[in-house]
Amino acid sequence: YLFNSETKQVTNFTIKKVSGIEVSASPKDWNDIWLNKDKKNSFGEVIGEKIVYGSKLQIRTILKSKQDIIDEIISRNNIFTNEDVKEAFTNYKKPVTYSTDVYTSFQNYIADLKSREKFKTATSYTTTLHNIFRHNNPKLEPSPEKFIMHPFKFEQVSVEWLKQYEKTRKNNGISVNSVAVCMRNLKAVYNNVKAHQEHLIPIYPFGSPKRKLYQIPTEKKVGRKNSLDTAHVTKLMNFKSDNFYLQMARDYWIYSYINRGMNLKDIALLKKGQTEFYRHKTKDTAKKVIKGKIQSHPILDEIIDRHSGTGKYLFDIIEDDCSDEEMTKMVDNKTSRLNKQYKKLAKELDLPSGLSFQWARHSYSTNMIRGGININVISEQLNHTDIRTTQNYINSLVDEEESKINKILGL
Repeated sequence: YLFNSETKQVTNFTIKKVSGIEVSASPKDWNDIWLNKDKKNSFGEVIGEKIVYGSKLQIRTILKSKQDIIDEIISRNNIFTNEDVKEAFTNYKKPVTYSTDVYTSFQNYIADLKSREKFKTATSYTTTLHNIFRHNNPKLEPSPEKFIMHPFKFEQVSVEWLKQYEKTRKNNGISVNSVAVCMRNLKAVYNNVKAHQEHLIPIYPFGSPKRKLYQIPTEKKVGRKNSLDTAHVTKLMNFKSDNFYLQMARDYWIYSYINRGMNLKDIALLKKGQTEFYRHKTKDTAKKVIKGKIQSHPILDEIIDRHSGTGKYLFDIIEDDCSDEEMTKMVDNKTSRLNKQYKKLAKELDLPSGLSFQWARHSYSTNMIRGGININVISEQLNHTDIRTTQNYINSLVDEEESKINKILGL
């Protein structure tokens, strides 16, 4: 709390759970964690902190970070009252500083992604950061300390450096698509910094080869059959097994398929009694957010009965009190376990060997297109915010049909 000595006003603060940790303690523990944390010498001077362990240390670390926030808020020129402090604390956003150091800028970008629950994207950017560091320092392993000791400036990200990085990665057996992901991540971080560091604009290395700038490589996509036709889907619909894991894999695939290709994360987040949902992937980034309807069908009721959650969630994929980061890991682990079972299912039912959970969404969309359903209807059913995203499914079907055309032509 804050105490105003002039008005005698006390303003209380509440710290919510941080990474799933409840910030509360008994009076005795509170003394160890905070009130008596300072270690003093015989002159009464603070010379360090008394050591605590486990949950006490976690809570102390959280409190110290919150104390830093309070100190920063109080130092602002536009803060006058306790209520001002409380409001700024409740809606606090860390001030963004833009460094011309590539590694520091990546770390800031990754922290922002995590704060917006974009954990998979954050992982991709972390991989890129480590790859860039290893390229520049082949004998060193990346770490925050090493980033400081061996800085790398955006001024050094030249066309020549980018070409050399691409060449080295390809020579090490990295695919063109993987290299392209790294380059897009680097470009995004560069653009973010460039908007606040205008001196970088004239030396910006990305662009058209005609202007002698670096262009991110692209690999021509070969049409792949990553969907099941209705005959194959019927095999899955009719499949039953005493093997719990095979049955579970079938159940989640069919649940997604009937629910218009719902992602596993959206399935995991469904709560009991819920009838509509927003796609987690686009709910915070799309200009137009489309609400999806949860389908009703006896097959879905059977699936829910077999995998019902014990808490507030419809399924037993995530736990009630898990943090956003823990939730993402649980969903990823579930996806990985399911995909292992799909290889066995594919073999048992004579389905394409590449079968995975992600095929449910593509199977739904391609079967709707084959059935002549209007693309705008399909787009809305898939909760797409841009019709061009739906068009990509049609393009993949065109690629798929090319082989049939060549066969007819005797090619």
